[in-house]
Amino acid sequence: MKINQLFVKHVEKDLVQRLMQCYGLDGFDDKRSFSKFDLENLNTVDNVNGIMEELRSYYLPCKAKAYLDNLDVKKSLTLLKQVIRLHGYFLQTKEKSVNTRKIMYYVITPETEKYQINHIRYLNVSSVIDFK
Repeated sequence: MKINQLFVKHVEKDLVQRLMQCYGLDGFDDKRSFSKFDLENLNTVDNVNGIMEELRSYYLPCKAKAYLDNLDVKKSLTLLKQVIRLHGYFLQTKEKSVNTRKIMYYVITPETEKYQINHIRYLNVSSVIDFK
């Protein structure tokens, strides 16, 4: 029985928290932001490879081949995004300019705040509609 298009069964919360520790996070309530540069310094890819066989048992075989083989920093972010979505969280991205370079920062946020973030973003847009 499959859960969605990626998983055979629901990933347990303790495995997700161990995965989050590979990213330097304490748990779901950790509001620290991180970038790809931070993940390279933490050796996230090597740490995730340590629990790869456990993760592989949750993925559909064809999806495990696509997302878990040849893991790099970008794929590891995709992996985190997919796993936390099962528990009602999403990976929010923020773009910041540091020394004229654009850097993407990531923060784990509950799904309940997703609507609030998008709603506030649209409220700040001022526009005029003229029907002539």
